[in-house]
Amino acid sequence: MREHLRLAIGACLVVAASAATVGVAAGGTPIRTRQVSLVLDYSVAQACDVHPNYPGDRAPGNDIGWRIAPGDTVAWLYNADATWSVVADDKYRDSTAHPAWGFVRRDCIGTSLGGEAFPTSLSRYPSGRVVPLRELEGRSAVTSDHYRPVTFRPSAGRVTGARTVLSMGTLRDTANRFVIGTVFPGWHVRVTDEHSSGWTKVYVPHLKRWGWVEDTHFALPGAGISRAREGSPRPPEGTPETSLSALTSENGGAAESVDN
Repeated sequence: MREHLRLAIGACLVVAASAATVGVAAGGTPIRTRQVSLVLDYSVAQACDVHPNYPGDRAPGNDIGWRIAPGDTVAWLYNADATWSVVADDKYRDSTAHPAWGFVRRDCIGTSLGGEAFPTSLSRYPSGRVVPLRELEGRSAVTSDHYRPVTFRPSAGRVTGARTVLSMGTLRDTANRFVIGTVFPGWHVRVTDEHSSGWTKVYVPHLKRWGWVEDTHFALPGAGISRAREGSPRPPEGTPETSLSALTSENGGAAESVDN
């Protein structure tokens, strides 16, 4: 996966795979002071299933026949709990028809390939290390211990309307930060009045969770899935049609970009 993954999908799908700490010169001009890698590559220890959304939520259609096996390379993002980790599968780094980020059992991940600049631009991450044990924390370039918390269950927002998902995209814990799931074409989401840098906070009835989706994945108001982009995957089998009435207090009450 190496540099290609970090450039091709790191900056587009998740916390940027490389992040910079930026200072300010005397004249107020930002200056780049260091470049570090936040998404590091690992081998695969054993053949395992990968799921586009958190298996603990038992979302319908979460088994899509996605597998990794020894010889594959994955990029570790964080551990969702003691069992499941979020990774990017190198096989799908350039795919628009298959998720790149998903949940896999932690014991399926092997050891680090090494060589990336982490935790500083002058250091090189060693090979042969297992993934960190810490949970709901991903690597960061802006914190003293080089890790930042993941908001795995974002708080509720004020729903202002509904949109249809036009193209497959990631669900994030906040705008352009940590991946917490995947949304598929044809899914309906409830949009809120919270927007940031081209992202909108939404409620996803299919997953019964809140998160942030990039605006480019939404159909225009009133447009349906017939506008889906060519080559976009169909919704996983078992996807229910959910009405606005499903947004009840029971399931809707309660949630790193380049600045990781």
